[in-house]
Amino acid sequence: MENQRYAFDFLVVKDNYSYVGDQAKNESYHIFNTDVIAPADGKVIKVENQIKDNEPVGKMNEKHPAGNYVIIDHGNLGYSMLAHFKNKSIQVKPGDLVKIGDALGKVGNSGNSGEPHIHFQAGDSPDLEKMKSIRMQFDKDYYQMIQGKTVKRQY
Repeated sequence: MENQRYAFDFLVVKDNYSYVGDQAKNESYHIFNTDVIAPADGKVIKVENQIKDNEPVGKMNEKHPAGNYVIIDHGNLGYSMLAHFKNKSIQVKPGDLVKIGDALGKVGNSGNSGEPHIHFQAGDSPDLEKMKSIRMQFDKDYYQMIQGKTVKRQY
């Protein structure tokens, strides 16, 4: 899909697994309930915060594909959308100005999500259906990312 061509899904893998324990429970996933931060400076223009997290994991909500989400206007840089936040965890509201690194909410499993993760995409419009995806550069160490490729980073 054109609007998600350059989108990323972020999750945490430890010992080759994204979870430990019961894979049907959101709390078993390493990334669940961790902080989500603003990717760049901008103005929050849209927020959804009332969609329940999918339980058990694997049961998806196709009526609300993005689940809980935040859309940020970055001016001439376009718009970013972060999706699948934990129910009622989003701390920002439309009109708020955010700086890179500011807390937005917590990772969840809402919407059309098969397991807890954060979906991140940038585009030329705040309209999720009409948005044309834009390639993103994360930092000076950027390299060409390929669909389906796992990116590893040590913390």
